Amino acid sequence: MLIPMFIRHNGGGMLALSGVMAACIAANAVGEERLIRVPTTTTLVTVAPSLPKPTTTLVTTPITTVIKPPTTTLVTPPTTTTVLPAPTITTPPSTTTTTTPITALTIAPIQTVSQILSTATQGVTVGSTGALVVSTAITTPLIISTSAVSNAAILLPLNQPVSIAAGSTTLTYVDLSGSSQLVVRNTAGSPTVEVGRGRVGIKSTVLGNSIPLVSDGDSKPLATLTTTSTNDSMTIVKSDSQSKVFVESGKVNLTGVGLDSAVPVFQGENAKLDSSGKLLQIALGSLDGTKQLPGDPLPRQKWVGADTVVPKLDGKLARFDNQKSLLDIVQGAFKDIFGIPGGGVLTYDSTTGVFTLTIGNSSTNLIPVGSPVVPYSYHGSSATKTASGAFDYASQGIQIALAGALAYFQDLMDSISALDVAGTVTLKSDGVLEIVIDGVRYATIPGATATVPSNPTLGQPGFSLGQGNLILFRDHLGAMQTLYPSFAYPDKLKTRATASIPGADMVNNGDGTVAIGASGQTFTLVPEYALRTLPASHAAEGYWAESGRIFLNNDDNSCQGFQVR
Repeated sequence: MLIPMFIRHNGGGMLALSGVMAACIAANAVGEERLIRVPTTTTLVTVAPSLPKPTTTLVTTPITTVIKPPTTTLVTPPTTTTVLPAPTITTPPSTTTTTTPITALTIAPIQTVSQILSTATQGVTVGSTGALVVSTAITTPLIISTSAVSNAAILLPLNQPVSIAAGSTTLTYVDLSGSSQLVVRNTAGSPTVEVGRGRVGIKSTVLGNSIPLVSDGDSKPLATLTTTSTNDSMTIVKSDSQSKVFVESGKVNLTGVGLDSAVPVFQGENAKLDSSGKLLQIALGSLDGTKQLPGDPLPRQKWVGADTVVPKLDGKLARFDNQKSLLDIVQGAFKDIFGIPGGGVLTYDSTTGVFTLTIGNSSTNLIPVGSPVVPYSYHGSSATKTASGAFDYASQGIQIALAGALAYFQDLMDSISALDVAGTVTLKSDGVLEIVIDGVRYATIPGATATVPSNPTLGQPGFSLGQGNLILFRDHLGAMQTLYPSFAYPDKLKTRATASIPGADMVNNGDGTVAIGASGQTFTLVPEYALRTLPASHAAEGYWAESGRIFLNNDDNSCQGFQVR
């Protein structure tokens, strides 16, 4: 147990601190580690014991959005090509009917074209695997027979549109991967065509067409797309474990397992479902994030981690009749999260993704992390803390994670490089900044507010110590911003703490501390900036106490100490 190992129940049932925890609380000194080892040639700004308070005078003019020009160097990621595995056709046993949802694609082989199509068509044959093979472009629709073999496969030529009519529905399909399979589903003489595996484009020119997405073993649809116009098109990517849909144009209504009503998916949005037809997520942006649509990742900066998405915010959204952008939506975060009622100048850097609201000598800097998602139901505006101290902000039916940011990340990189030419800065997917200097890892999260003092030092980014030995960072414009210590893996801390204390509530205060509530008491955890190499003697432990601190095993050959107050 993480906290309970330092807590015991007294006779009255109330929580009491053990001697070990009392020692942890008494040990207020962080230790000998310092975030920044400053060479003698570096000049630091001398700051007052506490940060200047932001001005309380607000600009009364409406918010003006200014798009900053690109200011940082882009690192273009290497181009990767996804190759889908070749289709595998399995001969089923004599009895193929099952009442459970399919979790792997099982194909019923055929011997003749007439087992699928109502009329023979030139260029359509039965392949050696028992699938219907379309080897060339077809100018007229293939008509699926009402007696078509259920679970039979159809293979299409790469990048060649083929129209297929099943019952009253005619759709145009394009194999976009070269290894896709369509599957015929037939229930009581009502055939449909479903993407079985691979990447397939689908176009509908009729309102109300029904497109099965996931079916059970009896060919009954578990999840379905319904077109809403005469010009709906989509891309479906499907594997044995999940289905993904990207709406290229128009809008489709999605029904699935566990949904009380149809959920709309608009142009520029993608939906993900599991193999049982349960909707997992609707997100803004393209399937691969390569179309530079709203919600797609911005071109990766040097300081953005490999698994971190900084989404594109500008660009109008079809969900709002192309009248609003994500940038319009997150403007409300300044009021809902920070209580800023209005006024000021809002700037958005379309290269880095940072947006800043400046009022007087104070600015609030935020950066979106992760793909913006669409909750299944709209519950108004809200902002909840994440484990790392970032915010999950929901407004107007869109939810997006926002983390405190530096207005100029390049300034921080330059300052770290001045201390260690091999030093690095990495923005992680939860908003935590990991800094490496001389091989030592440090975990920090920027406070959202930066303040320009009355006599700023310009053009000299650097560091100094503020109140409580917190690190202050100064950018090239002289704005001072706190870099708070952070747990390097806040989700790991939360998982272990809540597993050890059933019912415990954990909140990141956003100021370098984490509060854990248990049985009416609240304990404050204060992490150290520096991570240490995991001692071999503690490799099998999730956490342990030593020298007045508790250490968390990060499971990556590192550990991090923290105090309990």
